[in-house]
Amino acid sequence: MPLELIQVDHDFHLARDNRGFRLVVKCAEHLAAYNNAPLVNWRKFFSHQVLFPTGDAALYVRFANAAALHPLEDAIKFLESSYKLHGYLTRCHIPARLIRHLPAIREVNEAQPIGPGTIGMATDAFAHWSEMLHIPSTAEVSASKLLHFINPNVFWIIDSRVKIILDVWGYEPSFSGFGKLLTELMQHNDFGPLQDFLTAQNGGVCPFLKLLDKVLLLPPTPRAG
Repeated sequence: MPLELIQVDHDFHLARDNRGFRLVVKCAEHLAAYNNAPLVNWRKFFSHQVLFPTGDAALYVRFANAAALHPLEDAIKFLESSYKLHGYLTRCHIPARLIRHLPAIREVNEAQPIGPGTIGMATDAFAHWSEMLHIPSTAEVSASKLLHFINPNVFWIIDSRVKIILDVWGYEPSFSGFGKLLTELMQHNDFGPLQDFLTAQNGGVCPFLKLLDKVLLLPPTPRAG
């Protein structure tokens, strides 16, 4: 069954039937949980810390302003500290490889917003730049976070919590699996209203792919099918 997008009163729900259950994500509730109390609800499910929204904003600014090696190194260290990447990108000498590719990564799909017809392009670009930066597929979590904060309108975030939700919903728990979810979501007639709703609920400008990452903060609510 494809992902459903349902408008319910003053909210939107994401729902999918899988494994005998109807699994529901309540967008407003999950967005508020991320923005207002991101650690309280999350720690009972997983052990790693969730980044506060102010930290996300600082990361976007740092990567947008990184035009030389030293500021880029600082931005990557801040990313590693904020998202508990344990210095992986720095140890693998990613800053030195990345600096010459920054303009090209920022320009990926610059003229065309992400949509159902460009998800495949984003998936291919993710694989291409991961290879160019010598980041193996086993480290796609680190790669997705790095590329997202460089170009947040094209690259989505895939991490352990998102992988769990994808698996529960029956998608492949990977960057491309998340792309399939996005494709189904963006094909809904209410996708535009969902974007407007999340932006308004967030109370500030935020890339849609990050808003969706916030919505997927908590595991979906299971209901008997």
